[in-house]
Order: sequence, then structure tokens, then C-alpha cells
Amino acid sequence: MNIDLRVRNGRVIDPARGLDRIMDVGALDGKIVDIRDRAVEVDRARDIDAGGCLVLPGLIDHHVHVFGKGSGLSIDHPDLLLSSGVTGAVDAGSSGCAAFESFYRTAVLNSRVKTKCYLNAFTGGQLDFAITENFDPVLYNEKSIARLRERHPDVILGLKLRTSAVVVKDLGIRPLLEIKAMCKRIGGFPLCVHVTDPPFPMQRLAEALDRNDIFCHVYGHGKETILGPDQKVLPAVREARKRGVVFDGANGRNNFSFAVARPAIAEGFIPDIISTDATREKLHLPPHVKNLPSLMSKYLMLGCPLESVVKMVTETPARMMGMEGGIGTLSPGACADIAILQEIQKDVAFEDSLGERMTGHRLLIAKMTISDGEVVYSAGDFHV
Repeated sequence: MNIDLRVRNGRVIDPARGLDRIMDVGALDGKIVDIRDRAVEVDRARDIDAGGCLVLPGLIDHHVHVFGKGSGLSIDHPDLLLSSGVTGAVDAGSSGCAAFESFYRTAVLNSRVKTKCYLNAFTGGQLDFAITENFDPVLYNEKSIARLRERHPDVILGLKLRTSAVVVKDLGIRPLLEIKAMCKRIGGFPLCVHVTDPPFPMQRLAEALDRNDIFCHVYGHGKETILGPDQKVLPAVREARKRGVVFDGANGRNNFSFAVARPAIAEGFIPDIISTDATREKLHLPPHVKNLPSLMSKYLMLGCPLESVVKMVTETPARMMGMEGGIGTLSPGACADIAILQEIQKDVAFEDSLGERMTGHRLLIAKMTISDGEVVYSAGDFHV
């Protein structure tokens, strides 16, 4: 059997198929092919020895800011994520409806990373660090949002809202309720909600969300968090998960607290998704979040099992992108998106938004990224 590329001898972890074993992975014409028990021929330059490494589906950063041509806070281009093993990305509200067509042309059509988005409910989007969205309901452009959804149903996954007190101010819970109502009028549109420190009870926020809505920055800090006075996860938050609300760690610089994460994870409340929330001034800069593999390392330190962490950055976000079975897995017929990571043992400092530091002892490092069967990144010390 002639194939285009083979990754051999690595530890393959594919939660979508329940796989965790040493095996070879093959690619032909940009797709994964089954090469078990088959003799294969492959060019030596594309016969990759991943011995001692983890071989994972291409990683998906489900909350990142990549509208470099239209938002001052975004990284320049989605393809800058390739060096960290990321082959799929979701922009979380950098663009509103006014600039979406520019986002589509520059960040979606013009990138190798498979890119989708949550459209900001504020028409202007997140323009810059110093400019806050105005979520006054009188400013919503529902007609334009509905038209864009009809035109780009495979790209726009839902709407984005930030409910922090510093953003919504005296509007309180009104933007959340009004935008949820708009989502229903548009036709069951999911909502991605930035939940850090809202000016109303976290219980009310959790109760307002429905299946496939995103509860974003689940371990955020402030007066209102997911923890009650007893330091246990609020019953309303647990009920939201039962309804199908999806919980995203979305680390960032200002939206993660060890004081919230530790007790929540200790009682088994782990995220469904973890993402970097990387912006222009965060990408590749420790110690808050350097890239997706470093964030995965943080959750290993906090006690999450490796297979669960891999699922958080592959199978689950692929489903949320409407691409289940096509990405986020190494199943035959899926896109040949592959991340090769090495786990090394060393002391690593992780810092939260309040300055608390914890030291981990396992660090995941991207060694090679393969997108649609093509090697698009290889670390300098990683040789075929």
C-alpha cells in the first residue's frame, strides 16, 4: 500500500475512538487511512518516528482571538498557532457583524488552520484592549446577524457576550437575557458567555443557559464564581451541565483562579473544553498561558487524567464546531491533522490571574504538526 505519510512508534491517544496504545498512523490524500496489518510504502522523508512521543489528533483551540486584520487585541493570523500543535481554532468574538466579512476573508479563507467563530453580539466586536463592547440592547443589529448566519452557517457557531461587571456595568443581567432571546428568535443559536465576575448572582447566569451554550472562563475569579460559600460547586452550575451547557476553561490572563479551580476539580468538576484565550500580548508568553500544550500541562498538574485533557482539546471542541468525525480524531477518513507532543519531566511554574503560582512537574511540548497530511511545523530538535 502506497501512502503519503506515516507516523510510527508513538503513543496514540484518540478519545473519540477510546484509543490509547502504541501504533502507527498513516495518511493518504490528506486523510487518515487504516494501515493496521498492512505493508506500506512511504517516502523516507515522510516516515516519521514518534517513539517516546504522544501522537494526538490535531489540537483545537476553541477560544482564541485571531482577527489580526481587524482587531487590535488579536494575534496576527490563525496559522501562528500551528507551531503549538493546533490545527483548528474558534475565534471568540473578535469580530462583530460590521467586520465579519473581513474576518471571513482574512482569517477563515486565508488560513491553513480550520477556523470558525462566535460572532460578537456587539456590532463592532472586540476592537482593542482599551475599547470595551457596548452591550446595550438598543444597539443590537439582529437583522444583520441573522443574514450573516444564513450566509455563513458553517463558520458562525453562535454569539458571544461578556457579562463581567466592568463590561456590562449597570445593564446587569439584561444583555444576557436579551441576547438569549435573540438567539432563540434566530433559531436556536448557541451563546458563548464570558462569565468572570458578573454583577448578578452566578446562579442566575447558569440558569439562563441552554444545551450547547458555552459557560466560558469556568474558573474565573471575583465576587461571583462557580463556588458557593461552602467552597463547593453551585448546584445551579451542576444542573446546567446536566442540561448540556458546555464548560470551557478559556484560561487567558485575567480569567483563571487556582483558588476556584482546585476545589472544583477536586470534587470532579472538570472542564469540557480547555482553550488559551490567546490574544496578541499572550501568545507564547508564560507563565499564565503560553500555548495549548502548556495549558494541557497545567490541567495535568491539577489532577485531570491525560485522556480527559486530550478530549478537551480534540473530540469535544470538534463536536462544538460541527466537525465531529472530520477533525479531533485519527479515525480513517478524518482529516489527517496530527499533533506530535513530547512529555518531559521538569519543574514548571504556572501563574493565575491573581498572581498565585503553582509548580507542575510535567510539560507537554509540540514537536511536529501535520495538517491535512502535510508537515507544517517541526521543532528544531525533532528529526524524521
